[in-house]
Amino acid sequence: PPVDFIQEFRVQSLNSDAELGGGSGGFINLVTKSGTKDFHGTLYDYLRNNELDSRNTFQPTIPVFRQNQFGFSVGGPAYIPKLYPQRNRTWFFVSYEGFRRRQAASGLGRVASDAQRSGDFTGLATIYDPASTRPNPTNVN
Repeated sequence: PPVDFIQEFRVQSLNSDAELGGGSGGFINLVTKSGTKDFHGTLYDYLRNNELDSRNTFQPTIPVFRQNQFGFSVGGPAYIPKLYPQRNRTWFFVSYEGFRRRQAASGLGRVASDAQRSGDFTGLATIYDPASTRPNPTNVN
């Protein structure tokens, strides 16, 4: 759940109580917020982008990066005039959180030379079968 939706939490580890099934491991107990007699709410938007990022050493430009985390929470009395007038008996609390991320990926690769593409691997380390158990199959020890 979104952070604004949690009123309190408790982390329990290595419990062997009967109420938790007698198993070992961890449990997280959450208590969510409820509405009150007055309306309350929050609205937030956390934005990150590439305007303040530095350039990677091997890249000519800064790649695109946009991250947006947004949401709201609102709570209060459930009151519908002439239909449900019990203002102090029923409350509501609603929360929503969204996350959007757009990031350009870049990588550094190696391209084979013309000689290597034609099968000439002179000057490189010895090529061997990686499925064999010895690093150098011609070396019998």
